[in-house]
Amino acid sequence: MKLNNRFLFSLFLFLIFNLFSLIFLGGCSKSGNGPDNDNTVTVSGKVTLEGESDHSGVTVSLYKPVELDTALVRINQQYPGIGVQISQETEFDHRTQTPVATTTTASDGSWSIDGVAKGTYNVVAEKEGWGWVTEYEQNIPNNSTYNLHLFPEQFITNDQTIEVLPSQHLVVPNNMTLNQTQTLILNGGSVVRFGPNVTLNIDGELKLQNPTDGYIFFINDEVDSKWREVKISNQINEIIKKLISKNASEGIKYFDSIVQITNSIFVDCNINVSRGNFSSIKNILIKNTTRGIGYSGCDSLSIEKNIFFSNEKGLVTSESSGELKNSYFYRNEVGVELEVSNFEIKNNNFEGNIIGFNNSSGSESMVFLNEFKNNDHAFQVGIVGGRFEPPISTVNQNNFFNTNNFHLYLDNINVIQDIDAQSNFFDSSSIQLIQQKIYDMNDNTNLKAVFDISNFSLNKIVNAGIQ
Repeated sequence: MKLNNRFLFSLFLFLIFNLFSLIFLGGCSKSGNGPDNDNTVTVSGKVTLEGESDHSGVTVSLYKPVELDTALVRINQQYPGIGVQISQETEFDHRTQTPVATTTTASDGSWSIDGVAKGTYNVVAEKEGWGWVTEYEQNIPNNSTYNLHLFPEQFITNDQTIEVLPSQHLVVPNNMTLNQTQTLILNGGSVVRFGPNVTLNIDGELKLQNPTDGYIFFINDEVDSKWREVKISNQINEIIKKLISKNASEGIKYFDSIVQITNSIFVDCNINVSRGNFSSIKNILIKNTTRGIGYSGCDSLSIEKNIFFSNEKGLVTSESSGELKNSYFYRNEVGVELEVSNFEIKNNNFEGNIIGFNNSSGSESMVFLNEFKNNDHAFQVGIVGGRFEPPISTVNQNNFFNTNNFHLYLDNINVIQDIDAQSNFFDSSSIQLIQQKIYDMNDNTNLKAVFDISNFSLNKIVNAGIQ
């Protein structure tokens, strides 16, 4: 059958029209690579090696931010005035993470990474012998440029003054001692890296300065190892501020010093103070330690606004005295343990601990206006270290919520005087239910005292807990 010319011409126009329509629509649509719908960008910059003309061989990497501990974030939000606000700067260690993208610098220090998905990254530049520098939480919505600066690593020498600049690394590969005539100056943003099982003795002067430049880090040089300790003697007026100390088998030890520590973080790193009267520890976070803060032979101590998080023991004292207030003890095996010590314990929160507070062996404690919640044993009178002197306890006007085993637990047969535990709120109006959560001579005839819970409160103590 023969088609007429008019039909063929109409068909031709129809096909041409549709072809141009497809081209036009295709040219106007947004694709993954188009400028209006491009989800990837180029990140570039330059790294300068201090004092060098050849800036090549620096590895530059992008890392996704680490997830922050949700329990700590909750505590930070609920009580912003205590402890330290955790962030990428406090939690991120690129050595334990896998980079999203990486490149190396040219001789002029320039570098570029294409095809980076828009988002937030930690940017790290590092080179052997130079350490590393990190730009935290960089929001990269568009093409971005980062200029970074590295300094050569330092080592401890016999110089009278050793100063570590911001972003510079001090490496301590072996046991070292700073003598009494030497001064070590650490600027904000500097990093001290310790070799495995290394001890640094500081008999001279330690100065931490310029905290606005960032935290100062004490960390392990090798990721899978621990350094041992920093031993500091005869420090009088120096304030330790914005220090992050991690992964030590022992930690920071002070002797015969007035210790002042604030706005700092200690992870898997104990603090021990011997003979340190008038010492103060305020606004620190200490977590995952065996013996968070330990005092021995110290008087007139001030411990306040700290977070003790997931330690075997949070605060341990021996033959010491002072006050503890406005601090949060969360998921420790033992929150506080006193031995032959005299303390006022006021306005603290004890949550999720196996033992919230243990008053033991010759100690005298006044425990009032605290909040105990979700602990196995909230308050215990016990024995530690084989010392059997009876402790004296006064436990008044505290709130006890959701205790798993016992609100009050007596575990010392040498206590012969009844324990003043009046005016507390036990989350119940039933004396029978309250007594079920108290362990004393009424439950064990080998014991010789009871908790006096007369005048217990029927209402929550409104000014108990952190204020």
